[in-house]
Amino acid sequence: MASGEESDAIHRARVMRAARELLAEVHRRDALPPEASRRTPSPPLPAQRPQPVIVPSERCFVCGNEAVSGVLLPGSVVFYFCEQHLAAGQHLAESTWRRHRQKQEYGELVAHLRERAEDLWLELMKAARLR
Repeated sequence: MASGEESDAIHRARVMRAARELLAEVHRRDALPPEASRRTPSPPLPAQRPQPVIVPSERCFVCGNEAVSGVLLPGSVVFYFCEQHLAAGQHLAESTWRRHRQKQEYGELVAHLRERAEDLWLELMKAARLR
């Protein structure tokens, strides 16, 4: 083999290996639930933290008693809670926001991996045409 052909073959082999690794990573991540991801979510940002809303005319989501506060969930949903269930409601909201951000991060990671795999595939096809 000539030197140029050798380097092209080495380059194609590297591109193929990288593409296989990226596709394997995408398939592995698609098969795992987001909480199995290696990324650890950051705590809710202050603007995203559940904000108490005082609405005495609403009813508690759990027991139906008069609500003293509400918590904001993703999708602009507000659940109202009485004093007895307020701590549980705040915990629910925080865990819901955390899960919501995990899903967003997971979606961004999968999109990035797919874009990278497509780029590698195009590069491989371009290298194959140049042969």
